[in-house]
Amino acid sequence: MTDKTAPEIFPKSSILVIDDEKRIRDACHKILAQGGFEVAVAENGIIGLEMIEREHFDVILLDLMMPSLSGFDVLARVRALHPDTSIIVISGYATVEHSIDAIKKGAFDFIPKPFSPDQLRVVVAKAIEYTRALKDIAEGRSRMRVFINHLTDGVMATDNQKRVVLFNPAFLRLFGYQGKDAIGKQ
Repeated sequence: MTDKTAPEIFPKSSILVIDDEKRIRDACHKILAQGGFEVAVAENGIIGLEMIEREHFDVILLDLMMPSLSGFDVLARVRALHPDTSIIVISGYATVEHSIDAIKKGAFDFIPKPFSPDQLRVVVAKAIEYTRALKDIAEGRSRMRVFINHLTDGVMATDNQKRVVLFNPAFLRLFGYQGKDAIGKQ
């Protein structure tokens, strides 16, 4: 992927870089801004969380080892506030244990420092593609649900154990079902 394609493929994607190292923040900002992304920076986890509480970011680049508030603490808070944000952990203390722990706690990916501009671009592009795919799936399900709910014919679907997984109001009226929720019923 070249820098010139980013705005066309990922318009208005916002990225927050949280790192206590100024040179890392500046380098990430420069590389990603040249790629057409909206980039904000925070010099520590406390400032980063303040920014995250005020606005949503599509991707967060997060250093694990920072003074006053660790990247793991920030990761947990972001997961609670914005579960759809992709978090890419960046760390100079890259160990297998740290990367596994970060992924288990909800990070999308892990990049060891130092990393090249191309490595950064590739992992950010993957994170944004993943986030957009999840949004597309959610929107598709929502549109399908609206469509099914407006059908005048009864619609019901079951899983392989014959438990109800989907139904519309016409189906409930047709069978006179009065219960609270038919999902999971045989």
